[in-house]
Amino acid sequence: MSFLDCIRRVDKQISTSKKITNTFAILIFGIALGVASKFFDTTASNELPFIVQYLDIRNFLGRFSIWVLIALCISLYSHSPFRAAINVFLFFLGMITSYYLYSAFIAGFFPASYAMIWFGFTVISPLLAFVCWYGKRCGFSKRYFLVLVACRHLTCTKTECRKMFLSLIAPLTTIRLNRGKR
Repeated sequence: MSFLDCIRRVDKQISTSKKITNTFAILIFGIALGVASKFFDTTASNELPFIVQYLDIRNFLGRFSIWVLIALCISLYSHSPFRAAINVFLFFLGMITSYYLYSAFIAGFFPASYAMIWFGFTVISPLLAFVCWYGKRCGFSKRYFLVLVACRHLTCTKTECRKMFLSLIAPLTTIRLNRGKR
């Protein structure tokens, strides 16, 4: 992708063993965060240590934005855009798989509609990570804008996030519905 080299290019190659080690560590990180998130979801808050209650980690890990922020960090600090795509995909795959396996086999329920949304997001995450990798070399004004967007997502509630998601999807749905009326 030489036309994108003017934005950001890979500085030097890293060994295959280091690539595999980094990717495996990111996969394990995703699995651990998925299990921890579901554990906090299914455990009564008064049974958790005081520091976990005080920091409100249960609700913090229940927000969509923290997962996007982690994926963004993985993407930006990956070695290449293709490594970013692979790393973010495996992070989400590990996180979602462990989260829903815990939910099904330990907590005793499986919310299929939420699982399909997360698996859909996991499928498109490599493309988003590929694009985000190039954002690390942005100028100050672009970085400032990205920080504002990230702060907005960190303060967004689930209802607000759903509204934002629906407002982004609504034009696409309208285009599709209009196509069918011809």
